[in-house]
Amino acid sequence: MVACSLHFTFEDLLAEQLISGEPPPKITQDLFVLLGSSLDCEDSPFDTIRQNFAHWLNHSPQNIEIFMGSNLYTNETLRHLSGFATCFTDVCFWQLSRAYMVHTAKKPKAQHQVPNESLNFLYDRLVPLLSISKQDAQWALTQRHWNNKGNSLEVLLFLFAEEGYHRAFWQTLWVLFMHQHKDFRFPWIVQVL
Repeated sequence: MVACSLHFTFEDLLAEQLISGEPPPKITQDLFVLLGSSLDCEDSPFDTIRQNFAHWLNHSPQNIEIFMGSNLYTNETLRHLSGFATCFTDVCFWQLSRAYMVHTAKKPKAQHQVPNESLNFLYDRLVPLLSISKQDAQWALTQRHWNNKGNSLEVLLFLFAEEGYHRAFWQTLWVLFMHQHKDFRFPWIVQVL
């Protein structure tokens, strides 16, 4: 699934003539730099992915229910759904870690999951852009546990890719990856905020 998602992303970049030729034989930092630079940014890369993701969320009542953890999508249900979704998003995120060689820093075999801090940062900044009541917005910001917010976003990111938004999915992960490393002194850091 991960390889297919990256291949679809590559095809999208080819279609827009942002690149030419065949897909590279291995995932490199250059592919992700290209993904980041292909963001149409009037503001920051973070604002761009936030607005794109919010637009997608607002077009489906199911997505809003998953985001809010309401109706059929209780915290318990989302905890179970996020098991598979988390595997997918974490393996994708690990590809970024590999490409940027972060995995070799101290623990070469350590896993590099999408950090809950970054997911919560995104979650809290999506709320004002959603078509929900002020009461629901306040509840989402103050009453949902950080782990439940993370579960909701992991499920939604998986659905985002499943619905064919592969390039936007990878761009979102790239922005979250850059945000996670914003305080480090790596030469490849891009300020996304």
